[in-house]
Amino acid sequence: MIVVDESFDTKTSNNLGEWLDLHGLSEPRCCALLRAVEDDLTESLPSLPMATWPGPLDPNGAWQRALAAMLDYFPDRADSIARAYTATHKVRAAGDIRAPRAMTVADGGDGFPTVYFSFDGGAASQMAIAHEFAHALQVVASGGVFTPPVTREICAFVGEAALLQYLEAFSHPEYMAVVLVWRRDEYVYCHHYAAALKLALHKPTAKYSYEWNYPIARLLAREAKKNLSPDEVWRLFEGKEDLGGLMAALGY
Repeated sequence: MIVVDESFDTKTSNNLGEWLDLHGLSEPRCCALLRAVEDDLTESLPSLPMATWPGPLDPNGAWQRALAAMLDYFPDRADSIARAYTATHKVRAAGDIRAPRAMTVADGGDGFPTVYFSFDGGAASQMAIAHEFAHALQVVASGGVFTPPVTREICAFVGEAALLQYLEAFSHPEYMAVVLVWRRDEYVYCHHYAAALKLALHKPTAKYSYEWNYPIARLLAREAKKNLSPDEVWRLFEGKEDLGGLMAALGY
C-alpha cells in the first residue's frame, strides 16, 4: 500500500463514482477488466513443489536484491533507480513478523519517500520490499506528482514481476520460493479483491476501498511487462502515461 494524496486515499466521503472518474473508467469498462482478471486467474501457473527460502536473508540483502532486479529490468534508467534507492528512507518495524501490509509514504518529511516494513527473512518479506521499492521509485521518478492509485499499484506490481524475472535468471531456488508467494497473493488480489470491486459496481455510492485498485493493477502490470518495452513501462513511473493510454496500448 502507498499513501500519496491523503485528500483522496483517506477522505471518508470518497465513493465508487469518484474512483471511476479519477481513473477515467466507466462501470462497463471496469466490468470488462474484471472479466479479464477472472480469465487470467483460471490460467494460473502449473502446480509447483513446495519450496522454502534457501537460507536466511537480512533486510539489507533483500533491499539490494530489489535494487538489482529493477536495474536488470530498466538498464537504461540506472542513474534514476540508484538515486531513488539512495533517497528512500527504509524504516524497519519492531519485531520479526512481517506486517500485513508494508507501506510507502510519498514524502517522509524531506521530499523523499519513506518505506515502513517488517522483515522475517523469508520470501514474502523479499516480495514486499520489491513491491514497496517500486512504489518509492515511482514517486521519485515522477517528481512526486499526484498519481492515481491504480497506476501506483501497476508500478509496484512491475517491481514484483522484475524480481521474479531476476530470480528466475540468477537464483532459481529463490525464484521457486518467491513465486509461491506470488501465487498466493494472486488469489487474494484477483479473487477476493476482485469480488469486492465487482460487488461495489452495483452501488455507485459504495464507500471507497483501496483494495479495489489491486485486481486491475495486477492485470495491467502483467500485460504491460509482457507486451511493452521497458522504456514504455518506464513512462508509467515518470507519470507520462495515464491509465487510459496504457489500456489503449494493451488493447483494453
